[in-house]
Amino acid sequence: MCSFWDEEKEDWSQDGCVLVSGITSSDERHEESVRCSCDHLTSFAVIMDIHRQEDSFIKAYNILTYIGCCISIFSLLVTLATYLWNKDLDLRTKQTSQIFICLCLTLLCLYTTFVVMISLDSIRDYREVRAGPCGLLTALVHYFVLSSIAWMGVEGFNTYLMIVKIFNTYIQNFMIKAFFAAWGIPALIVVLTGAIARDSYAHDDLCFLQSWAQVGGLLVPMAIILLINIVIFILVVRQLIRSANIAGRMKGEAKVERQEAIERVQNAICILLLLGLTWVTGYLLLIPLFSQVAQPIFVVLNSFQGFFIFLLYCVRKPHIRKKWGLTC
Repeated sequence: MCSFWDEEKEDWSQDGCVLVSGITSSDERHEESVRCSCDHLTSFAVIMDIHRQEDSFIKAYNILTYIGCCISIFSLLVTLATYLWNKDLDLRTKQTSQIFICLCLTLLCLYTTFVVMISLDSIRDYREVRAGPCGLLTALVHYFVLSSIAWMGVEGFNTYLMIVKIFNTYIQNFMIKAFFAAWGIPALIVVLTGAIARDSYAHDDLCFLQSWAQVGGLLVPMAIILLINIVIFILVVRQLIRSANIAGRMKGEAKVERQEAIERVQNAICILLLLGLTWVTGYLLLIPLFSQVAQPIFVVLNSFQGFFIFLLYCVRKPHIRKKWGLTC
């Protein structure tokens, strides 16, 4: 926009000024240039859209994020209450259930902290929270993201032992080791990242990790766990398909084989969610070619992940539905 400073209005004005030519490339100086024409003399400037309206897509994503996170918080609370409250369902004593409960608890903390952060720091390009609280919120979100991914890694390893390895799967003090790995290591990474990055840990205009702190302290550790989980997912799905085919052949019925296959696919989708492979879409946001397509997928998959877990691990299970009926 070709503008001048209007002293009466105390604002930039375009009255009497027009844009003759937009940004072009100069062969001699190799730089971008703008040509303006005005019918008066004053202090002129080229302003790059100072009254930019927020993209409608960004507004939609923000609303979708709030809705998804709030639904996931409620869903995870119900899921945790179901697994912790009902003693006769034996949901608290099994190792798989304990891992699942820890994962749900960490996800609940992540969603809650994230909603608080985006509520306090809602204006883009302007940090509304002081440096101290902003750094604390950033550190908490950083920790709970890493911790939830770590518990997904524990879930993946446990699934591998149960479905793929089967024999000699007992590991002494497994849950104690899992607690240390999934809660202790993320805390160590957050402390080290904060100590190394210091002033460049959180953005000046946003309560989130700066670029290099984000790469070294978040994206790289996440990528390592997600790559391991992808390998485990492939091995588990292959084993599920193989066992479904064997079960179908033994029974010799096409209908039974089809039902077995459907159940195996449902289990694979559950495992996919528990292993956190929905986070892989986040890495596509780093590639400009895929970012526009990946952004809505990433928002939906990850903000509603708690709700998906609730549907698959509570609503889908008949014995839990029956217990809800008796409790109500």
